[in-house]
Amino acid sequence: MKKEIIDFIQETLLGGIQGVTIEEEDDLLSTGFIESMGMMQLINFVEEHYQVNVTPQDMTIENFRTVRAIEDYILRNK
Repeated sequence: MKKEIIDFIQETLLGGIQGVTIEEEDDLLSTGFIESMGMMQLINFVEEHYQVNVTPQDMTIENFRTVRAIEDYILRNK
């Protein structure tokens, strides 16, 4: 799951930029890997790919700050 999320971020949100490595504990927001529009794309990916309904109250920094947090959120809500 982590690899799929990282691949989505690298390929879709970062446009496949070479030399960028995302680790599961990287802060995706403060590093600039994801901005507000990218966050919406990421949430859409999570909903469609993992069949998880992300409610507005779940759209928090804590749930989407790192790849590990995203994976934990998905596992809690499947």
